Amino acid sequence: MADISTVVLFADLTGSVRLYDSLGDIVAKSIVVGLQEQLSEQVVECHGIVHEIIGDEIMCCFEQAENAIDCAAKIHQGAEDYCKQLSNSQPGNPSLPDNIEMRVGVHTGTVIRDGERLFGDTVNTASRIMSIAQAGQTIATQAVLEQLPAHKQSQARKFDTANLKGKTAPMVVYDFPWQVQGLTQIHHVVVSNMPTTLQLTYAEQTYDINVKDCPATLGRAVNNLVVVDSDPVSRRHVSIEYLRGRFVLSDKSTNGTHVYPERGEAIYLRREQLPLWGSGRFSLGAPCEETPEHIVEYSCKSNSEDTDGESTTPVASIEA
Repeated sequence: MADISTVVLFADLTGSVRLYDSLGDIVAKSIVVGLQEQLSEQVVECHGIVHEIIGDEIMCCFEQAENAIDCAAKIHQGAEDYCKQLSNSQPGNPSLPDNIEMRVGVHTGTVIRDGERLFGDTVNTASRIMSIAQAGQTIATQAVLEQLPAHKQSQARKFDTANLKGKTAPMVVYDFPWQVQGLTQIHHVVVSNMPTTLQLTYAEQTYDINVKDCPATLGRAVNNLVVVDSDPVSRRHVSIEYLRGRFVLSDKSTNGTHVYPERGEAIYLRREQLPLWGSGRFSLGAPCEETPEHIVEYSCKSNSEDTDGESTTPVASIEA
């Protein structure tokens, strides 16, 4: 085993479930394998090495970040060309997909190389970056951007600030368009007053949740940050994450969560997410009038709040 510095690229076929459902396992598998063979050749042409093909994913590495970004564009174009080849070879076949698209994630750093396999945080981060990408999109990290020549950097568009599982701080990620025409306009609205602390009050006890404390959980199990011991409450009922500058409540329960913002109508969540703003309260597993002793009050705090305690958030709105 050896530690090496490299650029890791993950490419994943989107819509594969629909492909297998419409064509059947044997035909769909032959299409996927044929696509992966062509894309693997393009990786080699871009001076990369294919390390693993797992299901619908291809994992490869490059010595130069520029080669990885160039390869990502060729992967998208190659998927489009492959779909046209299928249509030309079987004209009139209604079962063939209308389009075949990949999503690509790129990150760079140190990896552990064991034979032909790669391990480590850089690999995991590249995979998670790929999961942010949409069909036909390449997403890369700040570390990749910094290794690119100026003309390549100018092609990047700041896409989002992502909170990745296992990372203590958000990561800025960039979109690298492979087609100039028809680009989506990414509009960043920068405002102040981001909430930095979520204050929870339950059973006369107060909990201050900071960004670094997330994700934090509430539920019946004793290892939750806030233990709510009530029959309708699941062992791990909700989690609170910090996403895109806002605290987000995620229901993971059987009976759902009732949220009562101080301003606005009550909201019922079941296996859903809700950004929290201002202040209010929520009840786990049952409406607040049924379990008034188990109501959790919340308040979003920022370093520079408005006089009424309301908070605003920087967002990356995507407009077609």
